[in-house]
Amino acid sequence: MQFVGIAKSYEKKEITSASDKGREMLEQFYGKCTDTMTHVIGIVVAGELEQGFTAKLQDLARRYNKKVVMWNYNELLMAVDYAIHKYGLSIENIIVDLKADGSKRRGRPRNAS
Repeated sequence: MQFVGIAKSYEKKEITSASDKGREMLEQFYGKCTDTMTHVIGIVVAGELEQGFTAKLQDLARRYNKKVVMWNYNELLMAVDYAIHKYGLSIENIIVDLKADGSKRRGRPRNAS
């Protein structure tokens, strides 16, 4: 069983099937729906998906007999909140760690002079 994830960066506005990010996501999602090797499609987006857009994705998945898992802004916040409490982290620790790790996320070596 193959899992494929589609992740999108933060978006202030609600993502719809008519928005640029929504059209891009829909195209990728459809491509994975028609891929016989893919069985589960994950959507991770640091934003909100419009209810009709979510229904459209779920309908596509159902038509192609795919399972779908969606994590949006609220689910991501709950996961971060859980980790903070579970591991006794502080917001200050997280900010320091994110800043120290920032170059890896941007694909640049740290302290390159």
